[in-house]
Amino acid sequence: MVFTNHLNEIDKSVSYGYGWVPFKSGERFDKGDLDLQEPYYIHGGSTEGYQSMAASINNGQTYIVILSNSGNGRKIFELTKTIAHAIYPN
Repeated sequence: MVFTNHLNEIDKSVSYGYGWVPFKSGERFDKGDLDLQEPYYIHGGSTEGYQSMAASINNGQTYIVILSNSGNGRKIFELTKTIAHAIYPN
């Protein structure tokens, strides 16, 4: 169910389901794209300035979870991407 599109107005280009974005090996979508060749799924969220980002990469071989009191979700995503590329360089 995590990877099922539950919102009709969101199409395949976004690949959204319950806040998780699944990426098969080498796949690219508008949201959550870490630019990795390994398969992964990613989720980000925020509440009143609190930010979180979670990614499971290479079938659970690597997990990256970042929690922050920062109000900038883009910075949290970029940090996740930097860490992922340090572990899995293209």
